[in-house]
Amino acid sequence: MAMKINLEEIAKQAQDALGENLVSIVLYGSQARGDASDKSDVNLFFIVQEHAPENLQPLLKLLPEWMKQGVTAPVIFREDQVPRSLDTFAIEFADIAAARRVLYGDDPFTGFTPDWETVRKELEREARQKRIALTRRWLAAGGHAKYYPQIFADMVPGHLTLLRCTLLYQKHILEPTTLEAALSELGRRESWFKSDVWRKLLDSAKGKSKIPAAELDGLMKEYLDQAIALVEALDRGM
Repeated sequence: MAMKINLEEIAKQAQDALGENLVSIVLYGSQARGDASDKSDVNLFFIVQEHAPENLQPLLKLLPEWMKQGVTAPVIFREDQVPRSLDTFAIEFADIAAARRVLYGDDPFTGFTPDWETVRKELEREARQKRIALTRRWLAAGGHAKYYPQIFADMVPGHLTLLRCTLLYQKHILEPTTLEAALSELGRRESWFKSDVWRKLLDSAKGKSKIPAAELDGLMKEYLDQAIALVEALDRGM
């Protein structure tokens, strides 16, 4: 959460718990990008020498207090697995590398450049999966618009993450990009992209605004159209 949390203290606790097994701690996500809200989680990426249960057991006593402060359970990789996983987690590693803060140890992403074609393929696969899931949710709602706000709340955040990573791919540059900046820049770059639609969807998903009932059908149609357009754009390489 965007609260007064002492990240240095969190890192120190992890060091004390894991000892020499801990190699690096990297902060990523909205806290590292600078667009965290009061409800945003704190996302941490740990690199360790060994990640068997007995090696990570000391973290169990720390997690309950961390989670009260909004720190989610960390993503943990063994040191030798990172370079071997670049093609498997191309989107995720590109997203972390684009906006990160090293809290302990060496920066594992120094000099990292993703295979951008692999990133594109993963983005296209994710976009297709989300388009399919959205269409199924829409059909299951049976035309009852009262269910659409919940669909927006469930589906839009994942789509927005995908859009931010799509901009990274399009620019072939790993740099911090807030969600608002991504929406604005995609709107300037892509004729099919409707920033105003995504902002309405975002506000609805976050509960910032209640979409009038008369507008829900139209917004859902625009959401479906945008989901299709994203797939087509990624398929042709933008």
